Amino acid sequence: MLPSLPSAASQGDGGQILGHLLVRSGLLREPVSGTIEFVHRTFEDYLGAKAAVEDGDFGLLVRGAVDEQWADVIRMAVAHARPRERAGLLSDLSESADNAEGVSRPTTQRE
Repeated sequence: MLPSLPSAASQGDGGQILGHLLVRSGLLREPVSGTIEFVHRTFEDYLGAKAAVEDGDFGLLVRGAVDEQWADVIRMAVAHARPRERAGLLSDLSESADNAEGVSRPTTQRE
């Protein structure tokens, strides 16, 4: 990817840039040698949501929505999506929730 990012490429090779990000950015850490992770999960959620929307993988988001850990990813995906995509995603999420087993639904009372 460095050739497509001239400003980053001018700062060194991939190893040098990774070292800089680990030491100075505050976004990444290396808890165990060879394992890189985000300091805060929000960055991972943001990038995951963005990738899912860019790839049009809305089914993945709908399937993941049953897991509470996906809540931020879903919210961010809705924000990333274009209006038509957003409408479809929200419709699919609503339909999935309506069809979920063991979900209690509010009842309406008529006068």
